[in-house]
Amino acid sequence: MSFSRRYRIAKCVLLAMVVALLTAFTPGLSAQTRTLTVDDLRLEIGLSSPVIWPDGQADSEEGESGPQLFVLSRAGGEATQLTDGFDFDRDGDLDLCVANMDGDANGLFRNDGIRFVDVAIESGLDAGGRALGVRSNGTVRPTLVDFDNDGALDVFMANYGPNGLFRNTGDGRFENVAPRLGLAIDGYYDTGTWGDYNNDGRLDLYVNGTVTGGQNHRDYLLHNDGDRFTDVTPRVLGDLAADHGAHWADFDNDGALDLALTGATADGMHYVAFNGASEQQARRSLQVLVLDDRGHYTRAGSEIRVFAGGTGRLLGMGIVDTGSGYNSQNAMPVHFGLAEEGLVDVEVTTMTTQGRKTARVSEVDPMAYAGRWLVVKVDADGQVQEIPGGSQ
Repeated sequence: MSFSRRYRIAKCVLLAMVVALLTAFTPGLSAQTRTLTVDDLRLEIGLSSPVIWPDGQADSEEGESGPQLFVLSRAGGEATQLTDGFDFDRDGDLDLCVANMDGDANGLFRNDGIRFVDVAIESGLDAGGRALGVRSNGTVRPTLVDFDNDGALDVFMANYGPNGLFRNTGDGRFENVAPRLGLAIDGYYDTGTWGDYNNDGRLDLYVNGTVTGGQNHRDYLLHNDGDRFTDVTPRVLGDLAADHGAHWADFDNDGALDLALTGATADGMHYVAFNGASEQQARRSLQVLVLDDRGHYTRAGSEIRVFAGGTGRLLGMGIVDTGSGYNSQNAMPVHFGLAEEGLVDVEVTTMTTQGRKTARVSEVDPMAYAGRWLVVKVDADGQVQEIPGGSQ
């Protein structure tokens, strides 16, 4: 696989902005065990829950429906970086994975409806793969990924210190498998972005190094071999000065993921590295865009699973992004590389006031969506309302 050196300014290239639904969750949350550092503020987060005031008292207006407001309280201690929202306990609402720096523990805030409880220690995500209590260590960016195609979301931690990859064991806990898989690279890293750049059905990882103390820490393109990750970084990427933002996006809409990079040095950079996959290889993919029934981008946190047509055999899983990007933004369509040809079934699981709801789009021909997205519109009850050009 090769990436061309046709770089272009990417300020207007990074596609759709992340919905404010959950990206604004970076501030701290009032929790039973500890809170994070931010000024008091109110955020509309689209959850049908009471208002939480700074003193912990709940308030709600009788008869009011739709999005409610949370007031997030200020506390001292943690240097919070970024967050991701996902339904880790499968109860139908979005929980928050929070990255902290300066040697502080990360947070995993379980959404209990009217409060968020930090269960990072119990889950195994508190250290993130690096040392706790060491001020030079910390986690900059958590990323959600199903790296082993088992249908459960795992968590990658880009760290100052060894990176961590935490496999979801399915019982509310996560196991760090980065050392075994060759991903516990020790250095200074700002973000990891996952995408199947060669469309072989397994998600690969790009992790970007930062610049600190006058030293550039190199980037890595790591190919997912199934039982291990292999460094396949091409020179055209390895020679770049340190970058902060990195995201996969199919910029030219050919079915193969390209790589958008945003720099941190004084001269800066805003590059797009174009994927040199063959036309045949690039077309072996499917991109799914999930919207609400009004065509708005309000389905952040929805899970998408693709199965071999007419079977229960999972080919891949992804999530509608809830907050990607360190000095960058994400692309909203979820990209699936397909190792085999043939019809697929697509399942979309959304979070609703009635809990998790799953809808299915059957017998989708990926070739029919070459050069465009499969757009699935899902209403507030989790039901598919419209599939332009598709079948329900």
